[in-house]
Amino acid sequence: MTLEQTGHCKHGKFVLTEGCSQCIAERSESIEKYAGPTETPPAETADSGPFLVKIRYYSRSEDEAGDQEYTYYSEDPLKVGDVIRVPVRNHTAGAIVSMIDVPEAEIAEYSDLIKTIPSQTPERQEKAAEWEPAAAVPAEPEAVEEPPADPPAGAETEVTPAGSQHALLHQQGIAFEETEVPVNRALIHIDPESDPRVVALYQEALHLQELAEAREIITNDDLKPATEDLAAIAHLMKALTERKAEFVTPVRRYLGAFQDAFKTLFAPIEAADRITRDKMKTFRADQQRKIDEAAQLDADKLAVAQREAALHQGEITVDLTPVEAPPAVPQRVHTEIGTAGQRDNWKYEVVDFALLPNEYKMPDASLLNATAKRHHDQKEVPGVRFYNEPTTTMRTR
Repeated sequence: MTLEQTGHCKHGKFVLTEGCSQCIAERSESIEKYAGPTETPPAETADSGPFLVKIRYYSRSEDEAGDQEYTYYSEDPLKVGDVIRVPVRNHTAGAIVSMIDVPEAEIAEYSDLIKTIPSQTPERQEKAAEWEPAAAVPAEPEAVEEPPADPPAGAETEVTPAGSQHALLHQQGIAFEETEVPVNRALIHIDPESDPRVVALYQEALHLQELAEAREIITNDDLKPATEDLAAIAHLMKALTERKAEFVTPVRRYLGAFQDAFKTLFAPIEAADRITRDKMKTFRADQQRKIDEAAQLDADKLAVAQREAALHQGEITVDLTPVEAPPAVPQRVHTEIGTAGQRDNWKYEVVDFALLPNEYKMPDASLLNATAKRHHDQKEVPGVRFYNEPTTTMRTR
C-alpha cells in the first residue's frame, strides 16, 4: 500500500492522500449550512488523544477502498493512507484512513455513539496489506435515527429516498437541525442500491462468487477452505437479510395498512360493479330463454300442423301464428359516457377425469413431496420413483 492509493466517490477517482477537492468543498458548505458556525477545536498534538478521523472500508482482494466515509475516534495518531483494523458491531474490518483532524462539530449531535479504534503498533499496520479479508462483511456503525413508529389507522406516509440530503448528512456524520415529522407521515428509505452497507455486502458477495467459480475440489483437503467459504457466505446472507428487512419491513407494515384501508374504500364500488354486471347477465339469460322457448313453441306447432295435414288430406286446424317473443338483446349498448358489450370468455369443466389425455393431467407436487419426506422410499405410488438426493448443510459459529 502506498500513499498514492486511489479512492472513489460520486465525482470519480481521486488520490487518497489528497482527497476529492469537490467533496471537501461540499462538506464544508454542508457543515456551514446545517451545523452553523462552529469553533474549530485546537489541533491535537502527537501526545494527546483520542483523535477524530474518517476511514473507508478497504478490500484487500480488490486492492481499493469503498466510496463511503465513516467517522471514528483513534487512540493513536494516524495519517492518511494508513491501513488498519476498525471495530464494526461484533467484529473488525479492514479500513484505510481517508481524513484526519476531523472537526468535532461534525459529530456534535451523536459523539457518544462514535466507536474508537484501539491502539495498533506500526508493525501491525505494515502487515495489514497481507491480511485476508474478514469472513463477515463490515456494516455501518450503529444507526443514529430511531425507526418510525407504527402509523395510526388511515395515516398518510411520505416516502423519502435514501440518498436525500438529510440521509447523506447523517451518513457523513454532519450535524443538522431535524425537522419534526408529522404524526401521520413516515420517512422510508427506498433505494437500497445507494446504501453504503448494502454496497459493501454486494462487493464482498462478488468476491465470494469469484472464489467459488475458480475453486477446484480434488482432494479431501480442499473441503476445508470450501467449508470456510460456506460459513462466510452464511454470515453474508444473514447480513444481507438483515439489511433487506430494514427496507422491506417498514414498507410491508404501511402497505398492509394501505391495502386494508383501500379494501374497505373499494368495497361499495366493487359491489356496485358486481351487482350491475350480474343483473345484466341475468337479464340477457332470461331474454334468451324466452326467445328460445318461443322458437320451440313455433317449431312444435308446425310439426303438429304437418301431422294433422297428413292425417286429414291437407286440412289443418292448428294456429300457426308465431308466438310473440321478446326482442333480441343488443350486443352493445352505447351511451354518452361509455359502451357495454359482450365478448367471448371460454371456460372448461371436467366431466370425466378418466377420459382426460395424459398431457392434461398434472401430478400433485405438494402431496408427492410430503410423501417422500414422510415415507422416503417405503411407500409405493404407481408411476413414481422416490429417491434421496442429500444436500450440504452449514452451521456457523
